[in-house]
Amino acid sequence: MCPGSDSNTEFGADAPPVRENLRAVPQLYKRLQSLEPKLHELHYYQYRLLKHVMEAFRLAKYQPCAGYFSSCSSTSARKVTTAVYDWWGVPKPGLQAMMESNQPVGVFLKTGGWTRAALGRE
Repeated sequence: MCPGSDSNTEFGADAPPVRENLRAVPQLYKRLQSLEPKLHELHYYQYRLLKHVMEAFRLAKYQPCAGYFSSCSSTSARKVTTAVYDWWGVPKPGLQAMMESNQPVGVFLKTGGWTRAALGRE
């Protein structure tokens, strides 16, 4: 999981801001308007990916990973990023995944690895 390193700092999936904030930036909204009906699906994908990766890292603790940290919790621009807070400070559903997967005690089920089903993309 962490070849040549004992921690991972870069993982995630791009997700647009919430609908109201996306509409507040005309240039961005124009480019992503066709995705508006899929915002929930895009946010859910970010949630599932973050949850899956964080729980996989916790399961691999010291075998070989010592940990991970998110270096992109918020974005400094009005754009689509892997951040869990958008430019306006509004949390995306990925924040919930971070909160759920980083509790002091976690109960996780180790499965067959990186599958489309594990990421909710069946």
